[in-house]
Amino acid sequence: MSRNILELKSIGWISPERIQTLEEAKCVPELSGFDLKEEFFEIVFHPEEFIRDYSSYVYVSTYETSVCVRNIKGTTHPNYCGKSWLRMMMGLKRHTNDYDVDRVKEIIYDTSIGERIRLSKYGEFYFVDGGGNHRVCQAKFLGLEMIPCEVTEYALKPTNAVEAQDGCKENCERKQPDDISSQRGLSSNPLLSAIVFWLIIFVIVGILHLIR
Repeated sequence: MSRNILELKSIGWISPERIQTLEEAKCVPELSGFDLKEEFFEIVFHPEEFIRDYSSYVYVSTYETSVCVRNIKGTTHPNYCGKSWLRMMMGLKRHTNDYDVDRVKEIIYDTSIGERIRLSKYGEFYFVDGGGNHRVCQAKFLGLEMIPCEVTEYALKPTNAVEAQDGCKENCERKQPDDISSQRGLSSNPLLSAIVFWLIIFVIVGILHLIR
C-alpha cells in the first residue's frame, strides 16, 4: 500500500541532484513507498519564462471559475519558480503536519475557507498569482482534476500583422469605386457606344463589298 502522498511535506530537504527524475527518486530511501508520477518532476515556471510574448499580454477580466489542475504550469512566487513540483511540495512552509486528505480537499474545494486561489491566465495556461500555492501544489499530488479559482485573464495585444491586414482592407475598399467605374467603360457613355457600333458596321460592310 502506498504512503499518504501528503507526507511528502514532512520529508524535509533532499539534495536536488538526487530527485531530478522519477527514476532517480525511486532510488532515494526517504521517498520509498510513495506513488510518484512523472508530472511531479515538471518545472514550476514563472509566466515570464513559460509564455511566449509575455510582455505583449494585457488585462482582460477577472472572474471565478473551475480550472483544470494540469493546466496550472507555475507561479509568480520567487521561492518556488525553477524547482520541480516535487521539490515545491517538500518545501512547503505551512501545514506541514496536516496529512488529512479529506480535510485538505475540503480546504481546496470550499471557497469560504480562507482566501481564494488566485490564478493568472495566458492563453490556455494558468499560474498561481497572489494566493494558493500550497493548495494548488497539494491538488496536483492528490490527483484532483478541477479546482475552484479566481482567474485574472490576459490576452495578446493586436499584432502589427493584424493592423497591416486592416490597412490593406481599407485600401482595397477605397479603390473599389474607381475599379467599378473603369469596368463600366463604354456602357456608361451612350454616344460613344453608338459611334463604335456604327463604325463596326461600316467596317463589316466594306469588307463584304471587297469580297464580292
